[in-house]
Amino acid sequence: MTEAEIFFTKLIEKIPNAQAGKMFGALCMKMPNGKSGAMFWKDHIVVNRNKYLILLRAKEST
Repeated sequence: MTEAEIFFTKLIEKIPNAQAGKMFGALCMKMPNGKSGAMFWKDHIVVNRNKYLILLRAKEST
């Protein structure tokens, strides 16, 4: 697992009621309603919020 994947997994653990899952073969954050809240793709966190696709570089601050 890369550092970015570990960061994404830790992020999921910090969000109440979120669970790790898979979507299109990639790690994703499943919310209580069963929908994906975020997806991890090529060292990026992908969030689809209100019709805007947001790519966040997965990097833990030091």
